[in-house]
Amino acid sequence: MRKKIIHPIGPLELGDLSIQAADIAAEAVTVDKIGTGAVTNVKIAAREVGASSIAYGTQRQLQFTSADTIAIRDAVYIGSAGTVLRAQANASGTMPTVGVAAEAMASGAIGAVAAAGLVSGYNFSGYVGREVYVSPATAGLVTPIPPGASGQIVQVVGKAYNVSTLLIQVGTMLQVGGAQY
Repeated sequence: MRKKIIHPIGPLELGDLSIQAADIAAEAVTVDKIGTGAVTNVKIAAREVGASSIAYGTQRQLQFTSADTIAIRDAVYIGSAGTVLRAQANASGTMPTVGVAAEAMASGAIGAVAAAGLVSGYNFSGYVGREVYVSPATAGLVTPIPPGASGQIVQVVGKAYNVSTLLIQVGTMLQVGGAQY
């Protein structure tokens, strides 16, 4: 028996499974609850809700295939094949960042990238309220310390919303000692 959830965007077919309010409150909406994974985002009350949205608050997520192993919270850019890779501010070919990974992704896997919203799990002690940048030292890392060496690229990823949370607000790239991109 197929169950339908009536929603402002229309019914969602969930096979023999259903999602209850308690599942959402308990952060228990998973691929096995949705079915085969063909439905990657469930829209509730006109807001996109994915696994990371439930854990970290409302986000704007984009789905990409990863061309490398990417850890949750890594800053990523879109490569020439349309896949995502870890961004690094010391190489223009690995920029600009489009957001941070909302989930860990194996190479070749499809995963979510948070392009706006809140993502938790960082340590911004002493930097709350300050801008956060793509790191020039470590691929994927974000840091509250801006790149400063000649040729490095400065791009704001967002702001330290609190000690452990990044408010994603991706900005324009600038090159240290060079022209704006």
